[in-house]
Amino acid sequence: MEKRTQLIQDLIKKFLVDLNECAKPLTHEETITFMGILIEYLKGVYNFEPSSTEYNYEGNPFDEDEFIEIHLLKPYRHKMVPFIKTSLRYYFAKDEHYKIMLFQKLGLNETTLNDDEYQMYILRIYLILRKIKENLYLKPLETISENSSEAQTLIESPDELIRQGFKSKSKEYTRIRQMLLFYFVLKLMGLSRLDTSARKYAQFAHFLFYYPTDNIDGSEVYKMLKQAPYVKENKSLLKELDFVKKQFELIDCEEGIKLVQKEIDLIHRR
Repeated sequence: MEKRTQLIQDLIKKFLVDLNECAKPLTHEETITFMGILIEYLKGVYNFEPSSTEYNYEGNPFDEDEFIEIHLLKPYRHKMVPFIKTSLRYYFAKDEHYKIMLFQKLGLNETTLNDDEYQMYILRIYLILRKIKENLYLKPLETISENSSEAQTLIESPDELIRQGFKSKSKEYTRIRQMLLFYFVLKLMGLSRLDTSARKYAQFAHFLFYYPTDNIDGSEVYKMLKQAPYVKENKSLLKELDFVKKQFELIDCEEGIKLVQKEIDLIHRR
């Protein structure tokens, strides 16, 4: 397991190197657009489903070559030379053939990612692209110089992104609230600590939220999941649970709302 986890980490590091190379010819604004296009490309590849005439199913079509031509090659032309040379599209591959081509390109003597590994890997790629795009938007205008060297600051510290994951600047989104939400999502899935150890859930959370995996046993995530949902004293916990409940209300998840409300009611009865 650790070996495969390291493989995913290595793939992401190589992706960041090639991504930075692809962005070098682009201006700051073009790079923002480029990130958005890659996000849409990722969604298209991930959500693709072939049609089936036998079952009268239209599927969810996505023509990768057409998308790249329309959204990247035609608008940017020679600026897309690094995109072609690095074969960046292979990093998004869901198809086994293209996964193999990616591993061959990188000289990796490993079996390609299985479905579960691909899920973890592609989610991280998606989060990275979202975070980079957000950082580019937030960069002060006076610090932006519209030239190709600007792209070199696209990822200020790739290793830091890999090691630390992503932290929201909003005070509303805390680690405790994230873990509480994760805990209730697990319950919605019918999972509990009776079935699976808290450590395995913590390991899954580290993969899912892109946290470092070198010390899961000593991590905040593991400690909180062992106690969840009672991660605070009752009065303080009510505020956290109310926040989590609102997240389920956002997506009209009635079962999630009921689960959280049940905990809230228990606290009020104490």
